[in-house]
Amino acid sequence: MEQPRIVKYSRRLKRISLQRFFVSKIIYEPDKVNEKDIFTLYDNQMWLERKCLSDVDFAKKFDKSLEVLSTLLKETNLSQGFSLKAILRLSQRLKESLSDFTVPRRNYQSYKKRFGGLFSILTLPTPEVSNRKLPPKRIIGIGYRDKGTARDPAIDGSPSWQEVASQAGQLALAIKSIKGAKSFNAIITAFEDLGLISKGEGDTLKTNPSSTKETLRKESQTRG
Repeated sequence: MEQPRIVKYSRRLKRISLQRFFVSKIIYEPDKVNEKDIFTLYDNQMWLERKCLSDVDFAKKFDKSLEVLSTLLKETNLSQGFSLKAILRLSQRLKESLSDFTVPRRNYQSYKKRFGGLFSILTLPTPEVSNRKLPPKRIIGIGYRDKGTARDPAIDGSPSWQEVASQAGQLALAIKSIKGAKSFNAIITAFEDLGLISKGEGDTLKTNPSSTKETLRKESQTRG
């Protein structure tokens, strides 16, 4: 089983600047793009999209570019595997659609030096379970919400999500789900499954995503 990973960012790092760097790197140096870059690109994209919902001024500046980037990442479908061919295809699409978002080529070499040591990927340890602590055979009819018929809730074979994954692990799973999504509705469903948005919000987005963006942004500000 693949171990979950998270990205650790320095507080000194401007996240939108990092995204501009990655887009520029894919365009100018596609042969030097690695899996770490792509993983961080997706992770940072999710954070930036959520910031657009809570920060009106930020959204006015970057919302359009981030929407285009999100669409291109989804269409490239890197979930099928990281390859130079896929990166070159993404590079061409970014060059055609996001040239205004990139760092000018003349400034690129000095610009990329800003990010050394400001982010890193950490692999979360997988807890080992001894044979003595392995749960017994699942009891038919006992699910995650069925607590009344369990013989022993502590070992009924249905541990809660909080017991088997950390918040960081959920983020890693969310990224993997988004990368594998083949449509906008699939992305929304992945967010619903992980509890990042309610089903009601998801249904609204699926029905008319463009007209509900401002509503979600206002709701996010109210909750904050």
